[in-house]
Amino acid sequence: MKTINYQEIYYASTECSIATHSAGIGVRTYTEGMDSNDVSKIIEECVFGYPLEKSRELTFEQIQENPKIVYDYTPKYVYQKVTLYNGSVKYVLGKTIYIGIDYGYFCNKPQFMRTGTNYFSHLLVFDEMPAAGLMAELENKNLFVPLDYTCSPDNEELKTLLTGEPHYLSPKSIQYDETCVNLNIDTEVAYCIVGFLQSYYNNVNNKENNLKKIIVKAPSSITQELIKKISMLSPSLVGNITFMSNYMDGSGVPEDFNMVFVDEFKKGELYVNNHVSINLFDKSMTNVDDNHIYKKILELAEEGDNATIKKLIDYYLALDLTQELNYKFLYDLFIAIDSDKD
Repeated sequence: MKTINYQEIYYASTECSIATHSAGIGVRTYTEGMDSNDVSKIIEECVFGYPLEKSRELTFEQIQENPKIVYDYTPKYVYQKVTLYNGSVKYVLGKTIYIGIDYGYFCNKPQFMRTGTNYFSHLLVFDEMPAAGLMAELENKNLFVPLDYTCSPDNEELKTLLTGEPHYLSPKSIQYDETCVNLNIDTEVAYCIVGFLQSYYNNVNNKENNLKKIIVKAPSSITQELIKKISMLSPSLVGNITFMSNYMDGSGVPEDFNMVFVDEFKKGELYVNNHVSINLFDKSMTNVDDNHIYKKILELAEEGDNATIKKLIDYYLALDLTQELNYKFLYDLFIAIDSDKD
């Protein structure tokens, strides 16, 4: 088990901000002892709201009729490395949930009940790169807040987060298992692994920057679980990959990120031909080499052979990818020497 310390930031439209002592969108609170300039820098690079098409914004009537309708809106996740003004680096995991109505709904202030756009972002800030499995552990232990975001004035948790006087948070730590032996590499995860390996190859061979970045197109219904599973892969494969889910605002991967997840609600042009693109809607890939090892990873996932896939990933990452390689020969050699397969 590994123990890692972290700090926190809450960001939303609330009745009072600990930073400004006024109402509106901004910092609700953060861990005591954090520098306010660092907090602002982290928010600038890690909070992107919850963008929606106008037609999907909730109305007052919809919220009153079904307070749990907000659960139909998939949480937005961010993993980012932030360089602070003093040059130090922080690793930030964030989760944003859609609330759909302003804080006044939770404290009986009708003049502050604007519907459609409010959200709550919870950022966890680490001094060291989180190892494999942390995202899954955060969800399993329910460390992201709110645990219950049913959009009702009777929801005491959400009411406390959005209204009343804010208080500084205490530093926290979490224990989690780095080994992640129970990861089930299903077909969707396997396609993502191929995307990561292609991106790794492009980095090693100094391909153009766009080809080092990844677009994953996936149904919103599986994105949250997919991110949890991906986070359990080896840090040597995914540790340096920064990402954003529910990506809505642009046509390609933003400059400060390595990967975006795009779901069925993304409208407008998407430059899939500019990046390594994995489409889980139709199981297609763009800018991915015709590589025998990649094909075998997909086949092994269909067979449920997690152990061989994990060994094959490590085997591939140890190859000198700057050379012209016969990947079929290398795979056969791997099976003969390094795997448990016959």
